[in-house]
Amino acid sequence: MARTTRPVPTCVLIAVAVALCAMSGTAEEIHLRPDFAPGDSYQLNLSAITDTAAFSQRGDRNSYSEAVKLDYRARVLVLSVDARGFPTRERHHDVRLGFVRPDESGQLFGSGTSFEVRRTDGGGIGVFANGRRIERGVEKVVVNLLKDQFELGGAPALIEPGRPVALGEQWELDRERAKRLLQAGGVRVVEMGGPATAELRLADPPRDGEPGTDSDWVVRYRIPADWVRLSEMPEGSRASSSEAVLEGEIRLTPGRSTLVSHSSHLRMKMAGVAGQGGSHLNVPWRLETTKRNVQYTTPLDPVPASLGSPSP
Repeated sequence: MARTTRPVPTCVLIAVAVALCAMSGTAEEIHLRPDFAPGDSYQLNLSAITDTAAFSQRGDRNSYSEAVKLDYRARVLVLSVDARGFPTRERHHDVRLGFVRPDESGQLFGSGTSFEVRRTDGGGIGVFANGRRIERGVEKVVVNLLKDQFELGGAPALIEPGRPVALGEQWELDRERAKRLLQAGGVRVVEMGGPATAELRLADPPRDGEPGTDSDWVVRYRIPADWVRLSEMPEGSRASSSEAVLEGEIRLTPGRSTLVSHSSHLRMKMAGVAGQGGSHLNVPWRLETTKRNVQYTTPLDPVPASLGSPSP
């Protein structure tokens, strides 16, 4: 009697394929390091939404809330990189920076704006036009927006463990690097709230209109903090409790580990008291803020390095 072969269910085939990919990733020793070179170019789309709500027991004015959205667009040319592959100088062409606040909206730059973004030895960022730093107030807005992009523009080097990793692997982040990621969002960490972790997996298929492929990698990270301070605090205010958590997802192209997209969500709560008008009366207050960043990068044709060497 002839023996019939039953077809293998699709779900089993998918599970086998994922397992083979994981084993292949282990054999390949995946390096989460950038691979940029002078002349590389990409389109950068970055949006940041910050929601802030403050409450106090101060009579007629006991609450405040504001939502601010920033949208940044630029065609980026890498001018130089360091030994690790990090961009140290980038030229941003055709910059568009739109903002929306409760009482106003508009564009910060005119058409055709270009400038150079430089990483300093101390890890800071400077913005230059015509060989000089741009106006300080405008530079602060641009730098605050580009902190995450410039830190993670080449690859998730701030979250890689300093060794190759495998698909499906989870590892603990370096504490100082984790603090730097929170600080990029305006939060200074006094005490961590447990281990900060990251995990490498195969990415879900991209949604309609989003960049990426079905073979991309994704690194998901989580950084908790039990005690934090804001970069700027009102005079006379002191906190009695605070907490924050930063969660994010970094989508990467296989092989080069270059960034496809990066989304992050920072949530912070803080409570305390503030002196009122020089009196000894302490007014309780509470602050809650969330910051959501979404970044997409699309590779463009490389430009000869000699064309990108002069300063704008």
